[in-house]
Amino acid sequence: MMFKDKLVVVVKNNGKIMRELGDQILLPFGLEYSMSFKNLDSRNAVAKVEIDGQDVLNGHKLILKPGVEFPLERFFNGNLNNGNRFRFIKKTKEISDFRGDKIDDGLIRVEFWFEKEIEYYFDNTLEFGDFKPRYRKSSPVNYSARAIAKGALGSCNINYSSVDDGITVKGSESCQSFTYGSVGVLETNSHVMVLKLNGYNKQNIKIEKPITVKTKLQCETCGRRWKSNTKYCPNCGTYLL
Repeated sequence: MMFKDKLVVVVKNNGKIMRELGDQILLPFGLEYSMSFKNLDSRNAVAKVEIDGQDVLNGHKLILKPGVEFPLERFFNGNLNNGNRFRFIKKTKEISDFRGDKIDDGLIRVEFWFEKEIEYYFDNTLEFGDFKPRYRKSSPVNYSARAIAKGALGSCNINYSSVDDGITVKGSESCQSFTYGSVGVLETNSHVMVLKLNGYNKQNIKIEKPITVKTKLQCETCGRRWKSNTKYCPNCGTYLL
């Protein structure tokens, strides 16, 4: 789970939350994944999502309502009713020669903005001392692409693997549907979260099974396995995460 400035972002595979090791998520090549967002603030927020440097919402942004978990499992290409899921694959030499290499391959970047706070002031010229809301001075901004599932990321230090990066491509068809919506005036400053998808662990061993938050952790020193919430090996003291 990645948490920053009252926004939670997780990556899932088959509905299971993937474990984060620092700023990396270990995912076997060939699998499809989704993301889920939850806005813990009392205000609306909008989010822009980029994967491998590509805007996967085609210029739109997600509207994140307070306290509501919001899933995103596919590219949005303007079709409100269906599209392709996110699939993580290995970037082979053939792919690299044809497609080229990008500095942000393998990265999920989420940039988000909150609505501005509403200022209230007391106007003593009004009878009965009524209160009126007043917005801070700003130009109104409307964003589209509020996604609603129907059946269906400051800066981070990125640790790059010494082996080939993975990239995200179009996968199977998803029937996740979207509707358009709008929000109020947004704050000027944005917040950013970055995650890296990796098909290899830190020993450059290829990941064969998804590493979820419930996956038992194996100690690299003594080989014993422990519950996913264990930070240090109880047997030898090695750091597990």
